[in-house]
Amino acid sequence: MSHDMNASVAGISAVLVTALAGACARPPEMVEVTLGAHDFSFSLPDTLAGGLVHLSFVNSGQEDHHAQFIRLNDGVTYEQFDATMQSVMQAVPTEGDVAFMRLFEIVTPAGGPAPLGPGKQMEMVLDLAEGRYVLVCFVPSPDGIPHLAKGMTKRLVVTAPPARQPDLPVAAGTVDMADFAFATLPPIAAGQTVVEVTNSGQEPHEMAVVRLNGISASQLLEMLSAPPPGPGSAPPPGPPPLEFVGGVQAMMPGQRAWVTLDLTPGEYAMVCFVPSPPNQGKPHVALGMFRAFTVN
Repeated sequence: MSHDMNASVAGISAVLVTALAGACARPPEMVEVTLGAHDFSFSLPDTLAGGLVHLSFVNSGQEDHHAQFIRLNDGVTYEQFDATMQSVMQAVPTEGDVAFMRLFEIVTPAGGPAPLGPGKQMEMVLDLAEGRYVLVCFVPSPDGIPHLAKGMTKRLVVTAPPARQPDLPVAAGTVDMADFAFATLPPIAAGQTVVEVTNSGQEPHEMAVVRLNGISASQLLEMLSAPPPGPGSAPPPGPPPLEFVGGVQAMMPGQRAWVTLDLTPGEYAMVCFVPSPPNQGKPHVALGMFRAFTVN
């Protein structure tokens, strides 16, 4: 073989080796999963690979829905979870929402899509640890009964994350949830904006995003400070004063998620409804965890 041919073969080999090395070094594509919300059930595969997961949350029901991911603590069985949940639901009429915090003695909230209106869709990325999970919708129907009491739960197994993970999503900025405020808020323009949501506090926090329809932020705060309507209470006449447009469900301190907010121009607010046991069960919004913002 001539010297020139040897050089050509060596050059081709080098190109192939470089291409293969680049392919091996390239991060894998993120797993994309559709999470459907219905009246009153979830549609989602029974098993997901752990690590970074892209969720497309689609509300095909006639009511608002969210999807709280709840990881059972190591050693806790589904039967124990069901028994504790039943006990909590019996206590809610007398104790209020703070009764739900007893669940956190045996489970860990792990985020998920925040409330979304009927016919809407949102995108988010979660970083899921290996374990057994339950998906729950705590949103109440107009009759006051939480959707989970109507069967809106689902068991889910998350397997060990693959050794190689996708790149982290590129975010326009960070919304930092502290005790008790949305401490940072990047500029959010009309259209799609990806935000990283972190919990730097000592308690679980959530970020529910609502669009204000004909009311001011101060009026919304006043509404949220009023006692919740009892079971069977009729909704006030006229169009709803707010619309749920997504966000992140309760996450533990140190956790993070990425949410794509797809907003039209208008007035909005971020709210955390998680109750605080050290503060007599008051929802975090009553402790100051509320932030209004404008989308142009």
